[in-house]
Amino acid sequence: MSEDFKRELVERRKNVIPVVGAGVSLYATQGEPLASWKGLLANGLRRCQDVAVDHNIDDAWVAERLKQLESPLVDDLLSVATLVSRLLRRKPEEYRRWLRETVGALVAKHTDVADLLHGAGVPIATTNYDGLLESITGRTAITWHEPARVFDVLNDPARAAKSIVHLHGYWDDSDSVVLGIDSYETLLGSKQAQTLQQLLVGSRTLLFIGFGAGLSDPNFETLLAWVSSSFEGVDHIHYQLVRSGDIDAARARHGSHVRVLSYGENFTDLPAFLKSIFDADNGAVVIPPTPAQKRTVPPPPNFEADDCYVTRFVGRENLLGALDDAMKGLTERAAGRAPSSYAANAQLFFLHGFGGMGKTWLVRRASIEAHKRGIAVAMIDWDDQVWRTPLTKPPVIPAEMFAAIAERLAQVRGIEALNVYWDAEAAVREAADEHSSLRFEFQNILVTLARYGDRWRESPEVTIASSSDKRYAKRVFLMEEQLKNANTTAEHVRGSQPRSRQMFALWAAEALACDSSDPRIAPSLFLGNALRRCVEASCVTQPLMFIFDTCELLSEELDGWLRYVMSPPLVAGAHLLLLIGSRIAPDVGLPLGSKDGWLPTVPTARIRLQRFDEGVLFTVGDVTQMLAKVQPPVSSDPVLAESLNRLSRGVPLVLRVLLDLHEQGSDVLQTLGHIDDADTDGDESEAVQKAIETISDRFLLHLQNRPELAGDFRDIIAIGLLLHPTPEVLARYWGIDDARPRSRYLARRHSILASGDLHETVRAFIRLNWRVAPPPDLPSVAQRLRSVLTEQVVPEPLPPNLRLELLNLQSWLDTAGFYADSYRAAITMLVQEEPVEELRALVDETRPATQQERDTKEKLTRFLNAAEWFDIGVDDLRAVESRVTARWSEYERASLDLLTALGLSEWDRHAEAIQRYERAMEFFKGNPPLRNRVARSYLLSAAFVGFSGEIAGAAARALDWGTRLEGDPDWRMIGMLAATVPRPEQAKAAFEKLISSGRADDVVWHQLGHIHAQSGHHGDAIRAFSHATRLDPNDEGNWVCRARFQLSIGKKRLALRSLERALQANPSSVKAMLSFAIHARDLPGREEQAAEALRKVKDYSGNDGSTLNDVAWQLYLIDEMADAESFALRAVEARPKDIHSEHTLATILLKRGKWTQAQPYITHIAQLNDIEPPPLGEEYFVPMMAESFKQQSQATLDVVGTLKVPLWRSLVLAVNEAYAGGSGVFADQPPTLREKAAVIFASLRS
Repeated sequence: MSEDFKRELVERRKNVIPVVGAGVSLYATQGEPLASWKGLLANGLRRCQDVAVDHNIDDAWVAERLKQLESPLVDDLLSVATLVSRLLRRKPEEYRRWLRETVGALVAKHTDVADLLHGAGVPIATTNYDGLLESITGRTAITWHEPARVFDVLNDPARAAKSIVHLHGYWDDSDSVVLGIDSYETLLGSKQAQTLQQLLVGSRTLLFIGFGAGLSDPNFETLLAWVSSSFEGVDHIHYQLVRSGDIDAARARHGSHVRVLSYGENFTDLPAFLKSIFDADNGAVVIPPTPAQKRTVPPPPNFEADDCYVTRFVGRENLLGALDDAMKGLTERAAGRAPSSYAANAQLFFLHGFGGMGKTWLVRRASIEAHKRGIAVAMIDWDDQVWRTPLTKPPVIPAEMFAAIAERLAQVRGIEALNVYWDAEAAVREAADEHSSLRFEFQNILVTLARYGDRWRESPEVTIASSSDKRYAKRVFLMEEQLKNANTTAEHVRGSQPRSRQMFALWAAEALACDSSDPRIAPSLFLGNALRRCVEASCVTQPLMFIFDTCELLSEELDGWLRYVMSPPLVAGAHLLLLIGSRIAPDVGLPLGSKDGWLPTVPTARIRLQRFDEGVLFTVGDVTQMLAKVQPPVSSDPVLAESLNRLSRGVPLVLRVLLDLHEQGSDVLQTLGHIDDADTDGDESEAVQKAIETISDRFLLHLQNRPELAGDFRDIIAIGLLLHPTPEVLARYWGIDDARPRSRYLARRHSILASGDLHETVRAFIRLNWRVAPPPDLPSVAQRLRSVLTEQVVPEPLPPNLRLELLNLQSWLDTAGFYADSYRAAITMLVQEEPVEELRALVDETRPATQQERDTKEKLTRFLNAAEWFDIGVDDLRAVESRVTARWSEYERASLDLLTALGLSEWDRHAEAIQRYERAMEFFKGNPPLRNRVARSYLLSAAFVGFSGEIAGAAARALDWGTRLEGDPDWRMIGMLAATVPRPEQAKAAFEKLISSGRADDVVWHQLGHIHAQSGHHGDAIRAFSHATRLDPNDEGNWVCRARFQLSIGKKRLALRSLERALQANPSSVKAMLSFAIHARDLPGREEQAAEALRKVKDYSGNDGSTLNDVAWQLYLIDEMADAESFALRAVEARPKDIHSEHTLATILLKRGKWTQAQPYITHIAQLNDIEPPPLGEEYFVPMMAESFKQQSQATLDVVGTLKVPLWRSLVLAVNEAYAGGSGVFADQPPTLREKAAVIFASLRS
């Protein structure tokens, strides 16, 4: 696209006027802030305060406006500019001094851009106020105050080379400086200035330089807004130059009048680009605009030139019959008679489907038949320059589309039939300045209302504006009332383009006391209405067929405007027959239930829809008819038609290529006739391959074994091998700067190419054939292409297109290696969230040579099918791990770790997941791909591992990573993880963030209750659990926890009521029954209930590890040791290596004197706790170890003696002192250890 635009620009260079923006001044001054709009306005705000232009201006006022300058909205900058301009102009001398000391004092340090523009000899315009261009080039400044001089510059090349036109003023003429809304409206109100800008925009090609996407320059924005709105009905294109990194953003903010080109990666690339446009040898000379001439239109294209659509056209009898009925009904209605059949009522035929299926053949044939019937035909093909005049390219704005329709209609009905439309065009041009002014005022009022709300009367903007325009406050009030009536806000309107258009129309219509379709308000609507009336008038007495082909080139907006113009005449019963051809089905861009589409608008009886897809493939009979019409004639043998239909799959484009080859002298049709029944009775794949081989060979027959065309054939092999033969890659392969001339030559010489690529169907056939029978030159071409693509070192991960293209080329050179590397590529594509469909299609296309390759392909295909939906099982990923070789890069290994970890976490294999997550995190330096998905999964697995204590420090490391994430972290998961580590204060802070933002559920309150309890704040814990019960009264866990801490403060009866509520919520809750049994047994009258509850608990047969562990611990506390041991053993079996279950079992075994059985669990727990902070708190660990010392002091000392963390070293000292007779061992230890040991020792003695 950029190359096409550049070519256009070069062609128009003699009519180009460079318009220089702030970016050039910034470059010339090496980034002087005063050269930018924001820098200048910031300085102006401070100057307003320094010179005391208003007593209300203080530091706070300045700070607020400086903050406003950081807004991305140009309207906000214009608001500040308006204030600066109005305030400083109160003291004209200060205003002039400010301009002189800021933009007037800038000094140029880089001159190359200005020198190149000056050397081009063209007029130069600028929106800048400074004199940098004058100081560099020696030219004279001219402002918009001097339109006569500007006109002379535009018409006199000698003067053009000596002047700089300042469109928005020059610092040395302060009255000319357009700074803010007031001066902009002055510019709009000047008829001379408007004439000047119309002359510039309407007769010249403007080249915007120095208005990058990253620069906020309201001068540029307002100029573009004026261009777009004022010349909405003018077919005129302008250009903007930006850096390559800014091209997408620049295109996104422009309308169709401005095309964006990249001059390079940096501003330093601009001079070379400008030199390529303004070549000094060519001498860009200004051509004065031609005077206006009387309106004429050229004659319509010659229908006889399309006679091939008659001689070649076959089949489609039903469609042709329906069209014939519709044309008959059209002539009957025009003659005042009722249609003779239901089919004759049809007035809209919508033909849609993918390319190559015969839509264009049908509409061209229909146009010829209508022409023969004497029906006037107005046909437009948006993809054919002959049939879309006066447009040189498909339309991009409504006015361009309207112009093409108007010209075609004028060609068949006469110039006068479009007088209403021509008048509308003139009215739109005449109203352009007022439309622009209204749009500008509308946006400024929205900014004021958004900022001040119902206090807008107090705003400085309104106060200052009202002093010079009494209407301003009334229009603000009008907008305020309309917003209230529409139940919306200024912010909403500013953020919604459709809503903004609607509100503008309402506001402007009331402000001007006119209809909303007035050209001052809605230029496109005004033109559309006029064109619609012309269409309706042209069908009053005489029938008309209007054809629009290749409508897929129209945007959704233009499709809507086409419908707006053409559907009302159909609804009104005009003598009109409308044919639309498109690859896109009607109304696909509209929301479901919309009433604006073709189908809801036009009565069903008048619409005929026809899909052009597999349902309209040619039949053998169609092929027979085609063969009867070709020249030279061929045999009428039915075997040939059957073979041709089968081999072509009935696709019209394939048949067309084959018939073209025949008419070019090929013997393709005779050769196809030799495929007899014997060729098709065998294995289906062999028959298919025979068809592929035959058609592919015929496609390439004129190239193969032709020494004089060997170069062409190699080039076509390269194009066919590449999945995406871009001009850039082909240019590097061919060793030339521009591949397009070579591509055009190949397309002219060989019919199998078009637009730089093979026809899609041709490509499919020959690639399938080459997989089995590659041309001799294919390997060397593939190697050369691979070298071209790898000549530049690109860091991992490779760009998607490059990765896929390299794999594609490898598939032609090494099938086994391709399968192996496809796994590597698939892993990278998954973590980069790239689609794998194209890779899967490439794998499908390959033909394995051995059984091992066939097996590998089958497995790879299954893997890619699962990968398409990110539904890959852990076993599949483990299988990929077995394929990892030395060829796998560190990036690919880390990506595989990441994907495997995600799968393991999903299957609750958290310890394995954490191991892979930590390896991947180390490689990705904490910033992995799939970050959102990884964050939740990683933190979840870390929480489970932290709770079980399986991997030392994993939870803490994950928590540290999670809290460093940019954006809005998952506070819920961070809080859960912090509670597990444990870091209670961090967990509490995370949960409180959720609570303050209104996102806390009962789980958050539940966890917060535990944190309060751990801190000894049982009252706060009860309140948190109570909040959880209110949010989810059916979760018995909330009630059980509330009961536990009610008991801790002596509220036994309240606790029992909580337990009863828990049992109501879940009568089978083992935890609730157990708590009730323990705490109700001492209350009079509750003994029997408690005993029954305890019996039910002991009957629990489930295998939930958490429940089993809780029951075991509670039974231990009430001295039910045998049952406690049984439940504890089941808990450990359900959750192997879980630190909490092992602690419960070890404690019970020690209580029962079973030290030998407890010893393995004690050892494991001690090892897991050898970190700070420990997963198992001191309040649990110390009593267990103390009991262990009592039973086996030396053995226990051996277990704990190797631990490293100070907490546990001090524990060793304390328990040794208490139970192993180690009197005085504290004396030689560090003070911190002695103090900790003394505390633990005291607790043990008590």
